[in-house]
Amino acid sequence: MVSNKSAWTAVLGIEAYVAAISGITALILKMTGAITSVPFALFLVVISVGLTHTFREAFCTIWRDKPQNSGLLHQARVATVIMLAATVPVVFDPHTGDIFSIPKYTLVIVGSLLLALLAGIQAIRDGRIPIRTSIIFWLALISVGWTLVTALSGIDIRLSLLGEYGSYGGFYTSLALFMIFFSTSHDTSVSDIRKIIVSVCLVAGAIVGYYGLLQLHDFTMHGKTWDFVHWAGLPIRNTFSTLGNPNNLAGFIAIILPGCLFLIYRPARLWIRIAAIVTAFFLVCELIQTGSRGGWVATIISISILVVFTAPDLRNHARSIGIGAIAVILIAIGSIALGGSRLLGEKFHRLFQSGGGSSVSQRFALWKASIQIAQAHPLVGTGPDTFRLIFPRYESTAWAHLVGSRLIANGPHNIFFEALSEQGIPGLIFLIGICVAIAAMAIRILLRTHSKESTEEHWIAAVAISSIVAFLVQGLFNTQEIALTFCFWLFVGVLVASSRIISTVNTGVTKIQTTTSPKQLKSKSSTLRHLVTLGGSVVIVIIGALLSVGTIAQYRADHAYWAFQSSESQLAMTPNMDRTQVGLTEAGQGIVLAEKAIRLNPWEPLYPGTLGADLAVQATRMTTGSLSQKLTFESAARFLSSAVVLSPYDGHYNFLDAQVLTYLAQLEPNSRVSLFNKVIAQMHHAINDNPRDAIYRRYLQQVIVLRRGLLPR
Repeated sequence: MVSNKSAWTAVLGIEAYVAAISGITALILKMTGAITSVPFALFLVVISVGLTHTFREAFCTIWRDKPQNSGLLHQARVATVIMLAATVPVVFDPHTGDIFSIPKYTLVIVGSLLLALLAGIQAIRDGRIPIRTSIIFWLALISVGWTLVTALSGIDIRLSLLGEYGSYGGFYTSLALFMIFFSTSHDTSVSDIRKIIVSVCLVAGAIVGYYGLLQLHDFTMHGKTWDFVHWAGLPIRNTFSTLGNPNNLAGFIAIILPGCLFLIYRPARLWIRIAAIVTAFFLVCELIQTGSRGGWVATIISISILVVFTAPDLRNHARSIGIGAIAVILIAIGSIALGGSRLLGEKFHRLFQSGGGSSVSQRFALWKASIQIAQAHPLVGTGPDTFRLIFPRYESTAWAHLVGSRLIANGPHNIFFEALSEQGIPGLIFLIGICVAIAAMAIRILLRTHSKESTEEHWIAAVAISSIVAFLVQGLFNTQEIALTFCFWLFVGVLVASSRIISTVNTGVTKIQTTTSPKQLKSKSSTLRHLVTLGGSVVIVIIGALLSVGTIAQYRADHAYWAFQSSESQLAMTPNMDRTQVGLTEAGQGIVLAEKAIRLNPWEPLYPGTLGADLAVQATRMTTGSLSQKLTFESAARFLSSAVVLSPYDGHYNFLDAQVLTYLAQLEPNSRVSLFNKVIAQMHHAINDNPRDAIYRRYLQQVIVLRRGLLPR
């Protein structure tokens, strides 16, 4: 007979106890005044429960649920993937310059380094690389190799390797995501795959959904705000949660909704079903509020695919599914009746808006420019993540009139056009090849689903296929945040692993042992082998640690950059500040912070560019002709010149540097002609980078007139 305590633990799990403890703690903090917001207290409870579940599943994966043929190192890699699946989509830091992307990028890079470290140690111990190949594996590996080729031959090697600030779509990210895909697909068991789905769809989905709910309240209701982060001057009025953009949030919801439905239909515990139902409802409400066409279409298509692949199972439970569908419809009708005009009216109006400067016409302009870029760079493209730099050279006159020549697109808003323009025709072929291989694998799985009731493996494969299709569909219309690309490769790995399991079950072939058992290792081992394993492991650990420190330094640099911006915003409230009089005040402290950011990440042009521009503004407020003004302008020119060197295709930095040199020319009569010549050269570069910017051309004409007046007649 099972005790009451064991029964409740089996039904609810340890997460129920954590929820109770964290709820009581939050209540005490609220009563003492340490926490003033009730929604924030509930948010802490959601995070506590989600992270507790994730840590418990990761721990059990390593120590308790270890399959017979899997070693500790392999299970440690699976546990790492489980942790990444729960944390990458949700992490953000309001105290960094790039609030949403740099924390996710840091987590992905550090996590992939840990996965590579574990795989390397396992390879040294076993004497061979732990690889189980598939056509998708080889296509993905070739695609990563081609990404490196295009990065080294592109217009900006630094940018193509590291990625653009805010998107991080360079070679390093591609390599990290491939490592995550490899670790997910390599000999992962059904129970491990379920844990990964729970982590990304339920744990991450619940945190994203709850935080989005706070924003949904603030955007649609009047009264006290629920969001505990103050987004000063935010132009967005649609929910974006932890993804930073409504389109990205809608894409993420479309990707994880099939997994939520899987956990509702086939839950391991009662609390998982309840949490999945609540999470799915919140996510659907937020999906509607985002007004994202791509997200809506991707959701409809992905759910339809899930239904097709699980039809044998769904037919056997048609009654319960029908009752659930009716309940969802009634809830939706009630929600629309209560607040539908605010939630849906403007969204549906925008859905069918396509003329003028609408997002539809803008995307057509971006796709046309992508084709033109590919025509000019057909073989290797311009390099990964370089579309923002090269686009001004190909923007149309209509684009410049509609949205302005200074609105620089951050991408073509289509993953296929992005591959075509940035990695050339071969890059597009590799991407299409991966999609074709995924489709072929999906068809094989569908043909094997011939039983009256779908198995766990078939459901997992159906979820993976639906999520992959959701990513590809929403990727036809939107730029991709790193969390979405992470989810794509995660589910591709899940698909490959589930396909292997289904093939093993259908053919009756016993799973091939891919790791060496302790007994076998002991019989083969020798003192030399132990020394080689130890020495190789030490080398791998040192290399991984150094690379991780470098990645974390990039995150620390952005934190220092945020602190610099905060100090500059305070400094702007005290005009006419002369640094010769105040010494190391807020102005000096801000410069120290900016220089710290440059020192930690010397490859990012934004830091010296912003510092140079701020120094130039401060110099204009100083006494005209004073020594302090001249020195400040010289410092500004030095930092802006550094930004120009780091990002030679960014006309904005050339323009700022030219303006500072113009001020210096007025302060240095003996060097005036040579400085004006430098200004003219800088402006020619700026115009070459953005030919349709009328401000650049007018400024060049003004400088030419000034220089002409200085030349002897």
